[in-house]
Amino acid sequence: FTDTLPVHEVTILNDFYIQDHEVTQEEFESIMGFNPSFYVNKDSPSEEQKNRPVEQVSWYEAIVYCNKLSEKEGFTPCYSINGNKNPDEWGEIPFINDDKWNQVECDFNANGFRLPTESEWEYAARAGNQNTSGPFYSGTKTDISEYVWFLENSDSLTHEIKTKKPNEFGLYD
Repeated sequence: FTDTLPVHEVTILNDFYIQDHEVTQEEFESIMGFNPSFYVNKDSPSEEQKNRPVEQVSWYEAIVYCNKLSEKEGFTPCYSINGNKNPDEWGEIPFINDDKWNQVECDFNANGFRLPTESEWEYAARAGNQNTSGPFYSGTKTDISEYVWFLENSDSLTHEIKTKKPNEFGLYD
């Protein structure tokens, strides 16, 4: 766990909203028109594939998803390249590091969807808990397997969202 040290205090300056679950394959595909997930048709008879989290999403794809979802829901997109917030005008989503796309800026005052900052994610995952004694981001000190899927309890597969307990903020997985 040395990669998580040193423990330090972080201040979150503004309130923020966060979805209570990971983006599902169905949610991503409905906005983007494709599903990049490796676990698209992996067998799990008791779970619906569309309700598993999308994975194998690049950072570039994530920001396009956020802006397109913002537009669909009537919000102001957060991300822009050279002042342009319309991802359809940014060009093809790059597969590898791209100088133009690396110029993306985030307007934290916009009301659209965006990725959480590292501090926001940690605060939400810990449910505001002051637990700094271990890697457990569930906000609880009970059995972590009741709250999250990880290598030892997942059979090396993704699993349908919201099948574990939520943390104290009502956030899943």
